Amino acid sequence: HQSLVGPLLYLLAFTALTAPRASFGQFYLPLVAVYYASGGIGYIVSIVSEPEVSQLIGVISVFSFAMFSGGLPVLVQLKTRLPPFSYIEYISFMRYGLEAFYVAEAQHWTQVVELMG
Repeated sequence: HQSLVGPLLYLLAFTALTAPRASFGQFYLPLVAVYYASGGIGYIVSIVSEPEVSQLIGVISVFSFAMFSGGLPVLVQLKTRLPPFSYIEYISFMRYGLEAFYVAEAQHWTQVVELMG
């Protein structure tokens, strides 16, 4: 099934290029969830928009969700924005995937955090 193989292939390449401390499953489950959520966004965009511009709107919506996911600028900086922009982070599916990655990785860095104070 493509919905399970796509995240698997991405994760295999990701773990080959980096050295994550979290387990394979802790990264795989959020990736599958983001895959399903982005597929749903794609279906919504294709239904709502005209066929000529649906691909453009899909790309813009995914980049907008990525921009407000909390990676950069961080979530604290996003909360200081004007009201329409300060609430987009709550509907961004990428925010929750990124947060799952941070939590999974941070659980294995407790000794380093304790040394930092």
